[in-house]
Amino acid sequence: MVAESRRQTRIGLNLLTCNLAEQPLHLVASRYAVQSLLESDIWEYDWRLQIVDNGSTCPQTARWLDELQNTELRIAVEKVGQNLGIAKGRNIGYQLLALHEPEFVVELHTDHFFPPAQDGHGRDISWLGPIVEHMRHPASAQVGIVGPALLSDVVNWRVGSAGVSYHWPYEQFRDAVAKRCLAFRHSRKVVPGLTHPAVKRWAMLEQIGIHRDGLLHCYDPDMPGRQNFEDTEEAFRAWKAGWQVLIHFGSVVYHHYHFQRLELTSHPTDYDANNYYCQVKHGPDFITFATTTLGGWLDRAYRR
Repeated sequence: MVAESRRQTRIGLNLLTCNLAEQPLHLVASRYAVQSLLESDIWEYDWRLQIVDNGSTCPQTARWLDELQNTELRIAVEKVGQNLGIAKGRNIGYQLLALHEPEFVVELHTDHFFPPAQDGHGRDISWLGPIVEHMRHPASAQVGIVGPALLSDVVNWRVGSAGVSYHWPYEQFRDAVAKRCLAFRHSRKVVPGLTHPAVKRWAMLEQIGIHRDGLLHCYDPDMPGRQNFEDTEEAFRAWKAGWQVLIHFGSVVYHHYHFQRLELTSHPTDYDANNYYCQVKHGPDFITFATTTLGGWLDRAYRR
């Protein structure tokens, strides 16, 4: 019954790409991300992966995306002529996934690495299953967003270092991440917090999203900067509407923290612009949420 229920659960996966080959090792990380995703437990569900290429100009990115689309029918690529920024680019992915009528959607990053469904010793190490089962529990009707615990090599993520390198061959990278994920899993620990890859309840997005011109904009399309605060602002809208935003420590994913974003020259300017926009739009409640509520979530969730 559980297996049949999973097969009937529609999952939409939303991935945004842009000029992957322009950043050191980013194309390698992106290949690893998708390959690991396809070796994870997503096959237990009725899934679709929607990739939105956000104005790439490098031929290596185009070739890789064409290869993906041609080798798996459940993968679709939408190429946008210019870089629209994270909020608008992600919105296109969500709008295309809506055609699949998903129960849940998952926001992926190109610097995620997903543990396999089982490790080399046959031990369960699934990442999506624990989150979806928690969200489908009758007591979780108001759970809107759930992310996994994260492993990273960057010190400001305090779950611990995965101790891996994108210079390693894929198999070595996968085995090292799998071992670390098993070591950090706490199947019963669920706490308030916001991480990605975030699993989002579609019904929640329809409620809190911005409806305009017949389309659902999950992220605020009016943000002036191309990155930063789009997910915080969405979590704020969910929280204000009474939805729970959680981290499930029964699921662990590797994330090389903002592998590409922090290298962009527009990062500081976008950060300030979107922060100011959110403060003006929502007032003191947003400031309290971003500095106190969200800050408290992060402090509790990532300290080991």
